[in-house]
Amino acid sequence: MRVKNETVLAGTSETYLRNADFPDWNFRAHQQSWNPPADVYETNSDIIVKVEIAGMETDDFNIDFSESILTIQGTRPEISEKKAFHRMELRYGYFRLRFEIKLPINANQIAAEYRNGFLTIRLPKAETMRVQINPE
Repeated sequence: MRVKNETVLAGTSETYLRNADFPDWNFRAHQQSWNPPADVYETNSDIIVKVEIAGMETDDFNIDFSESILTIQGTRPEISEKKAFHRMELRYGYFRLRFEIKLPINANQIAAEYRNGFLTIRLPKAETMRVQINPE
């Protein structure tokens, strides 16, 4: 592929490449790392992190919770079949998400499940410990 020119669009961090062999096609150059879409919400008992990321296996994820930071990382494998894309929006390769959890969590009870293209992580909230003051 011969690259004719490179343009960065205003207000974006993405680079579009124009291929000299196909002058009407624009190719988006992906960054080294990308972020899949995620929701973080709270129930009465848990903080839930739900990541939309199809095309993975459970062993493809590395999940770590340390010092109130939840880190999810992995690599979504790229389709090896060679194609001439007319449009390419799906991201592949290495990704990393980090979330600061500002509530006390029972770290030894964190659970993760990957089903139907969604990774769901449940972080059980720890109960606040009340300290009693002893009279003198």
